[in-house]
Amino acid sequence: MGGRKGRGGKAKKNSPGYKDTSPNQITLKKIPLNLLATNNNGSLLAFAMNNLLYVLALESKQFLTIDATQQHQLILSSIEFQKDNTLITTSHDRHIKIWEINNELTSIKLVKSFNTNKKIIYTALSDKDEILVADKCGDVLQYSLVDDSKNHIVDLTVNKQSKQDLREQDKNLILGHYSSITDIRFSRDFKYLLTSDRDEKIRVSNYPNAYDIEVFCLASEKYVTKLLMPLNKPSLMISGSGDGHLYLWNWLEGKVLQKLDLNSLSKDATVIPQHYNSNTNLLAVSIENFNIIQFYQLSENQLTLSQSLTLPVGSQPISIDLVGKDQYLVSLVTMETTDPFVLSINTTNWQVETDSAIVQLINNLSIPTFTDSTIFKTYLHTIEKKQYRKYISGTDERKQRKDGDDKMVEDDLIEDDDIEEDLDPENRPSKQIKLDTNI
Repeated sequence: MGGRKGRGGKAKKNSPGYKDTSPNQITLKKIPLNLLATNNNGSLLAFAMNNLLYVLALESKQFLTIDATQQHQLILSSIEFQKDNTLITTSHDRHIKIWEINNELTSIKLVKSFNTNKKIIYTALSDKDEILVADKCGDVLQYSLVDDSKNHIVDLTVNKQSKQDLREQDKNLILGHYSSITDIRFSRDFKYLLTSDRDEKIRVSNYPNAYDIEVFCLASEKYVTKLLMPLNKPSLMISGSGDGHLYLWNWLEGKVLQKLDLNSLSKDATVIPQHYNSNTNLLAVSIENFNIIQFYQLSENQLTLSQSLTLPVGSQPISIDLVGKDQYLVSLVTMETTDPFVLSINTTNWQVETDSAIVQLINNLSIPTFTDSTIFKTYLHTIEKKQYRKYISGTDERKQRKDGDDKMVEDDLIEDDDIEEDLDPENRPSKQIKLDTNI
């Protein structure tokens, strides 16, 4: 299979802060930290490096020991706290795992694990002990975390029906898109489910009867990257797009309240709204392939640029989360062994910090490195599928077809099957990543 370079949202090569991270141009030496999540009371930080889950107690600054045999087998696709001490993880190994952390925040144990036989890309937790899962086909399925009788898992090794027949008969299926889903979010009252896709659409469905579509939010000219639902402003939604714009919506009316153009920073920018802080009304936004993070203040249904920070040269954000009242943790693309996993931003003085206690603790983790660059190219593809939403719109795909030919040209997106083939147990490197023995 030839090289694929057709993802939208590339920055200009001569733009300040640009660093080419296309898989054909890089040689990775270090596995990046690709997911961040904190619990509601701010006592725990969870993150992933490839297939490994790490949990850090923020006050004691101690890592919780996790049994290596209970870790996922393939790269994690989501980490979510259901309650302050309950953690849900999903992975490309198709499993959902439920973890419990003791009240003293000193230990963690796996309490449940089950195989969905679905290639999990995105997830959202309901208010009724259920998890919604988006697979690579654009379907959203619902599974109970407590009642196995509600989960109808098809044994693919026994069932010989076609995939299409199995899909149509799947009792866990609640809705589907014609293209790959890029994010899933619930409204604050859990009466609506919002899903975005590669074909520029944001769908608002009634929940739990998700077949009943309330409205579409249509404004993006390219793929939608990510959705954020401000908890303190339940009528609003924030979305990013590969068309270089940041959108503020009245989502229930399908109405755009504000459209901010970030293409001045980078032509055809891929805009990713990373985190919204309901206590300060501060929104953190990153741009793919760029070492800039912008912070916007949300007031009276308008976003106003508050601060634009330039990270050290070569630093490109993957994920951003709040780890204290005024401190944001930023995970970075790592391409050299000397590159840090994370840095932090202090919003009291708007300083980029590389020496805070949490940053040093994470950056000092001892993670095995590999010399085979093709392995890391696969990791980067996989991380980009999750964090950068793989990013080529249906419109762009159609533009790439030649003279009415239905076959996609080589300049196309990476599909999940490509990644799964590379990361399946029979194909992935024999040297597995183990837990750091120092934690």
